[in-house]
Amino acid sequence: MIKKILLVDDDLDDADFLDDGIKQFRTQIDFTHVESCEDLFGHLALNINNLPDLILMDLNMPKVSGFQYLQQLKITDDYKKTPVFMYSTSSLDHDKEMARDLGAAGFITKPFDSNSLTEILKTIFSRDRNQGFSKYDYSNSGY
Repeated sequence: MIKKILLVDDDLDDADFLDDGIKQFRTQIDFTHVESCEDLFGHLALNINNLPDLILMDLNMPKVSGFQYLQQLKITDDYKKTPVFMYSTSSLDHDKEMARDLGAAGFITKPFDSNSLTEILKTIFSRDRNQGFSKYDYSNSGY
């Protein structure tokens, strides 16, 4: 079961929305938010023995795209096995294909209502990290 989630997103409102959604579940989930991909690598380095079970990565980040940081994660031995889901307002097929090609475990189009978020989180939380993640699109348009 997912116990630790790390969100990389420069939008504090999106981070708060996700945090509120996670709190609806009665399970113990350690939710951490960093605002930039630079902060991501700093956080991972400081917590090398306690890595997250899942990283949610915003696609549209300032300076460097989430795709570029996904690519860096997947070539770094210490982090390449950590599942990364792209978490974006985009629902473009091109973005989903790029995420898959770069090694993302899934693609979540950011929901705009709490019911959609709850359904997405239920699906994610029911997965066991040790079982592995299938390529999955949580935007209802196929991955």
